Formats: sequence, C-alpha cells, structure tokens
Amino acid sequence: MNPAQLQQMMQQAQKMQKDIEKKQKKLETKEYSQTAGGGVLEVVVLGSKEIKTINMNDELFDVEDKEMVQDLLITTLNSIFSEIDKESDKVMGELTKGLPF
Repeated sequence: MNPAQLQQMMQQAQKMQKDIEKKQKKLETKEYSQTAGGGVLEVVVLGSKEIKTINMNDELFDVEDKEMVQDLLITTLNSIFSEIDKESDKVMGELTKGLPF
C-alpha cells in the first residue's frame, strides 16, 4: 500500500468516525414512546435510555393491585429499551456495512 492509498484510507476512517458520532448523537436524543394498559400509562424515553416522562391516567390509581402497576411499568420500559436497541443496531449496521471486520 502506497502512502497516497494509506492517506485516503485514513480520511475515509475519519469520515466514518464522524458519521458514527453524528448518528449516535441523533439516536441518543430521539424520543421513544410506549403506552400500556389501554393507554392508562405512557412512558417516554430518550435513545440514551434516560426516562423523560411517565404519564399515568387517574384510572391507574383506582387500581388496588400495586403489582399490576409495577408490571405495566416494567413491560413498557423493557419494550422501549428493546426498540432503542433494535434501531441502534440497524443504524450502526448500515454505517459499517461492507467493512472488512
């Protein structure tokens, strides 16, 4: 490999790194929303997996089953985290497609 080819490869790697950082930043700030229990619970999470809001309908507080509310929260959060992971894998896969590793 001659010096010109090496320089070109380094420039491509730097561009790819900037593209990856840009996509990661975009994914981290994207909002993901999920509802549960027929809409009585809504959770909004950022792509960085930071919980932004949890909205609960008053109907949820009429429920005497504390475990049901906990299960709704867990299920909803896990669903959002799974969605974030899938989108992140897809975006990063597109960036690294065709690379020799």
